[in-house]
Amino acid sequence: MADDARGQLCLTNPQMVAEYIKNVRGYLKEKYKDGMILVISQSDNYNHCQCAACLESDRHYDSPSGTFLAFLNQIANAVEKDYPKLRIRTSAYQYTRKPPKGIVPARNVVVGLSNIECDFSQGFTDDSPPENRQFLEYEEVWSKIAHTLFIGNYGTSFDAYLFPFPNFDSMASRYQMAMRHGAKGASMLTAHANAFGEFGHLRDYLTARLLWNPQQDPWEIARGFCCGYYGKKAGDILWEYLRFYHRHFAEKKVKFRFALYDRTYYNACLEPEFLAKAKEYYDKALADAESPIFLRRVREAELSIRFMELSAHLDWIPDSAKWRHFFEEFVRDATEAKCLALGEEKKNLLTEWATRLRNLKLPEDLSSIRKDSTAECVNVPLSLMGKGKWTMEEKDALASNGKAAKLLTNHEQWAVQAKMTLLARYGKGPWEFYARVRVKARADLPPTARLFQAGCQNAPPQFIRRQDIPDDKYAWVKVAGPLTPTEKAYVWFAPLDNSADVEAVFVDAVVAIQAAQ
Repeated sequence: MADDARGQLCLTNPQMVAEYIKNVRGYLKEKYKDGMILVISQSDNYNHCQCAACLESDRHYDSPSGTFLAFLNQIANAVEKDYPKLRIRTSAYQYTRKPPKGIVPARNVVVGLSNIECDFSQGFTDDSPPENRQFLEYEEVWSKIAHTLFIGNYGTSFDAYLFPFPNFDSMASRYQMAMRHGAKGASMLTAHANAFGEFGHLRDYLTARLLWNPQQDPWEIARGFCCGYYGKKAGDILWEYLRFYHRHFAEKKVKFRFALYDRTYYNACLEPEFLAKAKEYYDKALADAESPIFLRRVREAELSIRFMELSAHLDWIPDSAKWRHFFEEFVRDATEAKCLALGEEKKNLLTEWATRLRNLKLPEDLSSIRKDSTAECVNVPLSLMGKGKWTMEEKDALASNGKAAKLLTNHEQWAVQAKMTLLARYGKGPWEFYARVRVKARADLPPTARLFQAGCQNAPPQFIRRQDIPDDKYAWVKVAGPLTPTEKAYVWFAPLDNSADVEAVFVDAVVAIQAAQ
């Protein structure tokens, strides 16, 4: 087996094959019905068996798909006589997507070809991008060797069901190509762990219409649905929004695959300018909803932009009644809409967010520096450089959350940093930056003795002195501002290579407080 806990079966092991056939026979004896399709496919990972026999078989067939078909054909042939109407469906997927040489699927095997690696923002034509063209080349070969070919398609981002997924221009061409290659069946996999994804009802309708006739204009179908489902006025606005974001991402040449593991895609969806424009469309659609039922449907669609706004703030949720209310409203509305699973691998994301937000505990003595209680206050997460050498995270009963960043003092590195990336991207400045710190130092140091230094990138450092901090107690020190941060800027803390005088510096929290305009 592959050296991974999530491996695959050894398909060349005769004892395994015999046992598998035995299990299939037992299952069919109990469950078989006429017209049944039995699915036998690989596990959802790339860790196929690496034993000598399997690797030799992969080389012999020029693809691991050949090894899998050799295994599958044995099962298909073993049960065909007793179950002549049975069809066994398998997947040409991930490492088995490339067609084999020297072997074909048995007559009663259905090959389901999946386009998981493709760019769904692009069409499936002869002049498509390389990954889509290669897929079509594979599909053409499979269509020639498979007795029955099904094709699988994807209609949402599996990492974030409510994020935009600009695939309308590719859907029709995908099914047109499938028809050209003689596919007998097709499917669209969407937000299967949720009630719906971004424009999920529209995508289901569009898929059904295009499967019936792939030659139709997807945008005309979409417009008809939007005006009927959301009402004429709001429907026109949401249709224009769909057109807008398809153009927007096409102009930026952002690739859209079925998951958001590509950070370029993720960041493109969360660009402040895009979020602001998307919110304009939704706000106008809500204002123009012509009846309570249309308004409810627009509000369900609006969960998309609300989810994106919360995603943008997830790592630095501000400590304000406004944001807490915004989050609680989203939880309530998403729960009511049965959108609890916001992504395939994030089924409990709402619970996780709620826990994080409700456990967000800013220091109780914050009022000593936050003179205006209505001013936005953001906890800026800390990053530790050189862990174990320059810094470490340490339990600290005096810290606001029970732990602090410990800065060792035998160097002069900017080893504790609070990055301003998200604050610069989404926060409205200017901001003042404060740090809650304490120091273990010699008791006999004079008041003017320098303990450590702090500051903001591209600004002169300031030295924190004995008189600024009570002995071994936390105190607030201002380290920067007022300033409007840039995405690459950060607050930093560094010792003075003074371990003879200062044992350690502890940074409990860095907060940014919105300054008066």
